[in-house]
Amino acid sequence: MRTKFIQFGTAQAPADRSATGKMPVSRLPGDARTGWREMLAAGLYQTGALRMLQGLSRSHELRSDARRSFPRWRKVSTAKFAILYYHRIGTEGIPYYSKLAPETFEAQMRYLRERYRVVSLEQLLRELEDPEATGQAVAVTFDDGYRDNFTAALPVLRQHGVKATFFVTTSFLDGRGASWWDEIAWMLRSSPE
Repeated sequence: MRTKFIQFGTAQAPADRSATGKMPVSRLPGDARTGWREMLAAGLYQTGALRMLQGLSRSHELRSDARRSFPRWRKVSTAKFAILYYHRIGTEGIPYYSKLAPETFEAQMRYLRERYRVVSLEQLLRELEDPEATGQAVAVTFDDGYRDNFTAALPVLRQHGVKATFFVTTSFLDGRGASWWDEIAWMLRSSPE
């Protein structure tokens, strides 16, 4: 059985389109303000390659081995699982390293719900232990328990019927301080060098 952990929240996906269906001019691939991840995501989405890869991923996987320099497609007959983990939803404030627009998160949850079997982490773990399991399943998790997990993510998850697991850093629930990793990110970002 295959399980992949995928982190989201560091790059914008091409889902925030205008009413015309086109990407906003300030977000076009190749624009100096976009990163390579966004350009790749936009290219895969706009060419239809994303849907093709999704269909192919149901029965195949990219597999690398020591004898070959490039990975190759291989047919898979076992169950495949993915765990998507997010940190926060929003583009402002702490943490500086993790920014995901609420509109993009909503589009991602809609996409998952329409195209995949989304299960709770508990259900995914049960299926992982089942040698007879087949097909694909996706679980959604959040790390650290930022406030926007409750204010921005939870309404979207409820809207699309997506179950998620939240791993909360309990020492900050009632406090006003920032976590040590956020303090380091702030220091690095505000440092003149």
